[in-house]
Amino acid sequence: METDGKMRKYFLTVFVLVLALSPVVLGQEGQGSGSTTQPGPDFKPMIIMFAVIFGIFYILVINPQKKQQRKHQERVNTLKAGDRVLTAGGIYGICRDRDDKKGRISLEIAKGVQIEVSKNAIATILSPEGEEVTSDPARNRK
Repeated sequence: METDGKMRKYFLTVFVLVLALSPVVLGQEGQGSGSTTQPGPDFKPMIIMFAVIFGIFYILVINPQKKQQRKHQERVNTLKAGDRVLTAGGIYGICRDRDDKKGRISLEIAKGVQIEVSKNAIATILSPEGEEVTSDPARNRK
């Protein structure tokens, strides 16, 4: 999880820079108290800060999650007969047939016992040894 540390460091750096530079960018630096009228509350800086924080949150959290979901969906869509899987309900099985029109997969859970599950129920695709298959080579090493 070396990338998580880099992402956190990057996030903190950007966050500190945004907080430090927000008065300069928004033109609030150097406002004197020489004005006799008191202006109402200015919500523009707060809205801009929320937008920046949401943007950072989207880049660091939401986008990687979407990529991970897409990869998982691609792996499920490329299942073939003989692949070992684990369902969301905790059932281990071997893929025997796939019906893309109905969105179902036929799993053999014991010798001569087959069940049909939704493609969405496939939680993990396993290697022949029963270990999780990932696209990250570092996680596949022992």
